Amino acid sequence: MKIKRDEEGFALVLSMFILVAVLLLVASMTRMLQSQLDFYSFNNNDKQAFYAAEAGIAYGKEIFWNDGIGGVWDADNNLIASEVEKINQKLSGNGELDYLHKSDYSHSPNPNQPAVKLEARALSNGIDKKVITTFYIYNSAFNNAISSGGDITIDNNGFINGNIEKGDIYTKGHVYGPDGGTIIDNSSSDKVEIVDSEIYTEVSDDFIPNLDFNQFYNIAEDKGTIYNVNSGEVLELSTLGDVGDDFTYINGDLEIDPSVNDFNGSGVLVVTGQLNIKSNVEINRAEGYEDDYFTIIVKGEGYSEGIVLDTDNAIDMQGFIYSYGNTDFKNTFNIDGAIVTKGSLSVKNSMGINYESGFLDSLFDWGIEFPVGTGEQKDSIYKVINWSEN
Repeated sequence: MKIKRDEEGFALVLSMFILVAVLLLVASMTRMLQSQLDFYSFNNNDKQAFYAAEAGIAYGKEIFWNDGIGGVWDADNNLIASEVEKINQKLSGNGELDYLHKSDYSHSPNPNQPAVKLEARALSNGIDKKVITTFYIYNSAFNNAISSGGDITIDNNGFINGNIEKGDIYTKGHVYGPDGGTIIDNSSSDKVEIVDSEIYTEVSDDFIPNLDFNQFYNIAEDKGTIYNVNSGEVLELSTLGDVGDDFTYINGDLEIDPSVNDFNGSGVLVVTGQLNIKSNVEINRAEGYEDDYFTIIVKGEGYSEGIVLDTDNAIDMQGFIYSYGNTDFKNTFNIDGAIVTKGSLSVKNSMGINYESGFLDSLFDWGIEFPVGTGEQKDSIYKVINWSEN
């Protein structure tokens, strides 16, 4: 019987040890679970705060061009309370935007190019996060498929596509179609199709910005090539070699002569005189140049027409055209990109414009300074150049 009592005592002690071990294990697991829950809660709040701050930045980018319209910014350039609340309602408890502030920013890779800094702070259950971003800004005239300081006349079939980027049509005059000079409104006519693009007519005189030709000369002197043309003479493009990836500055008149049928690249061609196109020329239509945008900038000094395309020729390109004078295409004109002309735009045959903003990358890469917005045009935000989170 003594042995039996010892066995019973041993079993009781063992049971107590097992119970204590189980309780310790449960307590340990509870602490671990609580720790994991706390970690998850922290991470969740951390992510929600970041999400709310990033939502504020996205909203700031969206309304930046609309600066001053509707009074969305207060005197200190903070987003007003009602706009902050509008964002928080959309967040539906997934973090809360505390403030959004915008300010000028001068320390950028291109010190001559205006920039804006947006700073957003958000909260989520005591966790606060801040996102600070810096973007280049530029004149929103370069957002348009067509910007014209005079009438736009399309004498045959036309196709204008603003694409998902919504490249619009701005003109100081009106848009005339091929059927008896009819003014085209925002709906397509029988011969002119307009897709994802609005027409704005009779806009103010100063909506097209001036560009700095001294800046172009300096860039060409530093990175490209300069040609001086005697008065009364015309330089032929074929004599210059391949200009596709060069920054070429022509001080005088230039002719794209019949022997030039194509060239490719993301170069820039600046002409202070008149540019006369006497060739069927394709630019960036060769395989492998789908992401390249060539830029043509013409001052047209001494001429009413800055760019002239002869009757028997056509231009088909991917890139950007800027002309100070009238632009007269006497035949077919097609471009994937955009065109700005401070004078009128006339196309005697068919015209096709697909707005693409890729040309901006090329211009920024060359270090070209964009003028800020005036008049009808405001400032638009370009891609981010700095992004920090804390």
